[in-house]
Amino acid sequence: MDATQRQAVLDKALQSLDGKVVFVEGKRDVAALEELGVQAHFVCAHGVPLRQVEKHLEAAKAAGCVLLFDFDDEGRRKVRVFTELLQSLGVNPLQPLRTRIERTFGARTVEDLPVHYRLLLSSQR
Repeated sequence: MDATQRQAVLDKALQSLDGKVVFVEGKRDVAALEELGVQAHFVCAHGVPLRQVEKHLEAAKAAGCVLLFDFDDEGRRKVRVFTELLQSLGVNPLQPLRTRIERTFGARTVEDLPVHYRLLLSSQR
């Protein structure tokens, strides 16, 4: 996939986050996604997972949700924990969207996504 195709995939994936409940690890992740133009209902999921999910359960059911934790071992562990919890409450996170972002960006952390996106754009010049 060339840079133009990657950008198209990423733009579509980022637009798909709009209006959804997006669980992230922290404020820097929120800032990074907002820098990329994402307009979602962000939830900084730290602490007790059940409390984080319960507060936003109705919105997640209505709009859909994405678990956009870092793309490392700890992030994948959090994805498993939150996926199990959400599914037990009747919500299926949109995991293909997370996978598409991870594979296309190639970043290890969510907060690094804008840097990778700018590099992608500069490679097209």
